[in-house]
Amino acid sequence: MCENTRTKTQTQYASGKNLHARGNFHATYSNKNWFRWVADRLTLAPGMRLLDVGCGAGWFWANIAGSLPKGLHLTLLDQSPALLTEAGKNVRSTGRFAEIDVIVGDATELPFDAETFDVVTAMHMLYHVPAKSVAMEEAFRVLRPGGTGHVTTNSEENFRAVMTLGNAAYGGPDLDPAAVLFGPEDASNLLQDRFTDIETRVYQDTYAVDHAPDVVAYLTSMPPGNEASDEQLEQLLYLTEAAITAGGGVLNVLRESVLVSGKST
Repeated sequence: MCENTRTKTQTQYASGKNLHARGNFHATYSNKNWFRWVADRLTLAPGMRLLDVGCGAGWFWANIAGSLPKGLHLTLLDQSPALLTEAGKNVRSTGRFAEIDVIVGDATELPFDAETFDVVTAMHMLYHVPAKSVAMEEAFRVLRPGGTGHVTTNSEENFRAVMTLGNAAYGGPDLDPAAVLFGPEDASNLLQDRFTDIETRVYQDTYAVDHAPDVVAYLTSMPPGNEASDEQLEQLLYLTEAAITAGGGVLNVLRESVLVSGKST
């Protein structure tokens, strides 16, 4: 990872504040369970060894632990020590895993032997990695033959209604910035270089947002909203309130994400 990008990512996730702001938005307005939807498509079995690259605060595993097979060995890897500390607490509190390892590491230099894991996941994180092909090579290297790799990201339509408001207020992108950097087609192409049986599955939900400050909190948890001036934030709040009023009391926001999966050979 180049130093400039590494520094920006480390700053963004130096604490869990920004991640929690976005997580709270989803928790408040989602109608479906994203975690459960993904878990149902991982095809896990007792005794498997799992690696989650860029695990963040470990919310995924903490939320689905009760429905997982017993005896799983889970390794959580992230560059942020603060998030890893939280992830370890969140996942260990479930008491559902045979073993949990928490490791500070880089997706492009995984500190594991070849053919160590049955499943590798990289959920909503590869857009932070400049050398995405190197990260995928590493994921392939540490997977056992017949293992599966899973990548999640957003489509360009994801949260377009929210991103458009940010664009109007302070000139940010009018598309999901994660999807611009690494969208569904990028994910599919990346896995096709090494994996077989590539499958792309789409998740959709519609959020009925009725509280304008929640939109402001979401947008200011990421660049460039986190650098907006007070005047720009006032404009963002005004535009969001107007959009909610125009929508009869709600701003309908499409969430659209994808899960791209493949098998190692």
